[in-house]
Amino acid sequence: MKKFCFRLQKLLDLEGQREEQEKVQLQSLVNNLQGNEMVLNHLQITLRQNQDNLTGKRLKSLDVQKLTIFQNYISALNTKIEFQEKKVNSLAVEVEKKRKDLVDIKKNRKVLEELRIKDKAVYTSMSRRSEIKMLDDISGRMRYIG
Repeated sequence: MKKFCFRLQKLLDLEGQREEQEKVQLQSLVNNLQGNEMVLNHLQITLRQNQDNLTGKRLKSLDVQKLTIFQNYISALNTKIEFQEKKVNSLAVEVEKKRKDLVDIKKNRKVLEELRIKDKAVYTSMSRRSEIKMLDDISGRMRYIG
């Protein structure tokens, strides 16, 4: 008997490779997102600490020039935080898109796997029928000869 050969095996293999590539890309994006979230968190903590220092006891001891410099620094931190928030949000959107792409690829691969299983079941059934027919033919010849 011939060995079972799935007609869409190359496509199934390709989907498996695409899935692995998407997993790697997704992990890279997730790592990038986490790093940017840490930077954002650090900036927010720095801002809070500096605002607390500004409103705390040190406010009385600061002159106008130092107060202006301090205020400019806080303003620059706010700008950095806004930029970082935009970056984090855009990365979060990319991560979500990648996840959806990965789910679609997994669904396609799953469909191909199910099709492979059905094709193999049909092949096995046809193989058994062919084998039974062949055995019947052999046994019929044996009766005819013997």
